[in-house]
Amino acid sequence: MAVKKTKEEPLKPNEIYNPEEYCPVCGKHISERCEHIESFEKELQEEVNKQVEEKTEDPVMTAFDELENRPSDEQIEQWKKTFGNIYLTMLDTDVAVVYRKLKRGEYKALVAKGLQNIDLENEIFRVAVIWPKKMTVIDYDAGVVSTVATMILKVSGFISEQEAVMLTREL
Repeated sequence: MAVKKTKEEPLKPNEIYNPEEYCPVCGKHISERCEHIESFEKELQEEVNKQVEEKTEDPVMTAFDELENRPSDEQIEQWKKTFGNIYLTMLDTDVAVVYRKLKRGEYKALVAKGLQNIDLENEIFRVAVIWPKKMTVIDYDAGVVSTVATMILKVSGFISEQEAVMLTREL
């Protein structure tokens, strides 16, 4: 079946008029890409993006927002002014850790102490964790400090050899 070219032309036998294929303003077929169709498509895409954003929940931020003792938004903004980027790791609905990147000098000082493995992880955690400060490494479940120390190193620029190879190109 042939499709009618414009809505002003009379239908011929076996032709179908599909109003969704024509601009409701000027009547041109959508294949002609009139300015109305482009504007409509842009508005439609913006509406779809808005709906996606509204429906997409970040489970980490939702759990963090539901914590009774979470830092205030003002406190978080102050930390950002002091430390630059700050990061959140939620390891359970009630285990949240906010931390910052390690600076090269801080890492160098930790390595100079001869710390290794668990002792190095504990010190990385102690130096870079911003919140909660009142807890010590002993207060956490066994894997929390190791996991957060790994994330601190990751945001501080330490990546695996495989990741480095994937990000490297010969010029």
